[in-house]
Amino acid sequence: MNLLPVVLRLAGAEVSVYLIDQSEAFIEGFKRAWEPLNPEFFETPDEAYEAVSNHDQVLLVHPVSDTPILDIAQPLMGPFMKVGTLRVDSVEQGLQDLTSRITVAMIEQLVGSGVMLHSAVIGDPESKRALALVGVSGSGKTTASRFLGSKLAYLTDETAVISDEGFVTPYPKPLSVIVDQNAPKEQQNPVEAGLNVVDPEDRGYKLTRIVLISRDEQAKEPRLERVPLHEALVFLSEQSSGLARHPEGVVSLAKLVERCGGVWRLVYSEVEDTLPLVQDLLNGGELPGADEVESLEKYTVEDHLPGVYLNGTIVIDRAPGTSAVRVGEDGPFLLLQDTALNELSEFAAECWLQAEGDISYDDLFARLAEIFEGLPAEAYDENVSALAQGAMLWVRVIDDPLIDDATWARMTGSEEVLDEAEENREVTSEGSTETAAEADDDVVTE
Repeated sequence: MNLLPVVLRLAGAEVSVYLIDQSEAFIEGFKRAWEPLNPEFFETPDEAYEAVSNHDQVLLVHPVSDTPILDIAQPLMGPFMKVGTLRVDSVEQGLQDLTSRITVAMIEQLVGSGVMLHSAVIGDPESKRALALVGVSGSGKTTASRFLGSKLAYLTDETAVISDEGFVTPYPKPLSVIVDQNAPKEQQNPVEAGLNVVDPEDRGYKLTRIVLISRDEQAKEPRLERVPLHEALVFLSEQSSGLARHPEGVVSLAKLVERCGGVWRLVYSEVEDTLPLVQDLLNGGELPGADEVESLEKYTVEDHLPGVYLNGTIVIDRAPGTSAVRVGEDGPFLLLQDTALNELSEFAAECWLQAEGDISYDDLFARLAEIFEGLPAEAYDENVSALAQGAMLWVRVIDDPLIDDATWARMTGSEEVLDEAEENREVTSEGSTETAAEADDDVVTE
């Protein structure tokens, strides 16, 4: 077996790759495409293993073979927690697939440590201001970043790794360029493509603008349009990775948007015409409708000790991992649950807001009835049930064998419940005495 272990250090992640029995053309293509990120090559798997601190996964890149993949993986897995595999049928397709797999492995390690957007990032090398060009796959991010990156500073073409403070870590991965419509995308070294690639170790660029790119062949000249924040947040959440695993969820994205002064759409026909506008954005130029950008109210689920309730009480709380943003004073209420950013009705939003830190089913109804006069109990129950089924609220019934009525009363200082518990004990005691007396009367003696 011809084995070449490789370690890539990407934006704080460590990705281990083993190239197994690959052709010289494949290995040279890999080295050339990834050269800006300084891949490290090792003689043995042990050397590669000792060079990294993250041993979560190793990616085995292997050719078509009659040997079962498990037989290949078993001796190479070593102390890694799991093994990923990529079968290479052709050099071009294999290099394209490997770029995607390495990026995914990097993202999996970094989720929760910042905001990751599906975007290109261009910067000003003097001011260290950076601008994100966000768009769906095929929207023109790579094309735009290739042109703008040859005029300005280039950080990445499609994966922006942004710290909670707003700093962007460069990720100059290979450019995936369509050269032949009937062939895999060519993996090009961004330096060789003429881009002004920022050193991967440079953490000085700060994101100051977020722009959604929109190519329109009918556009006579490039223009900027303010994007309403509820629309922007929904779109950006769809173009993010691991947002729900961030401790603050969608709030982390909202804070980033606030720091950037809102979100704008760049409409253009030819990317070459956008340079003056992009330069102005990086220089802090005026933005159309900047005074109309909405405010954002942000909500998360804070850690707290569970409340103390009588057994049988239905208790409601915000579901763990949820987070929310209200756009404007009375605008849309957006709640992140898992990967979906949902717009809630005003009533559903209030259900979630009022359930902060544990509340009984009856007390929550009482609170909401004060806000929504004439609230039908049936409508309340339906909404709470729907929010619970959608994993937005956590509903549970207290059943703690260690807490009886008297214990609960002593813990909460409730004299009423304590007196009631004492009365119950007296009634039970009297009933037991009477039962015992009746039993004595039934005893037959000779």
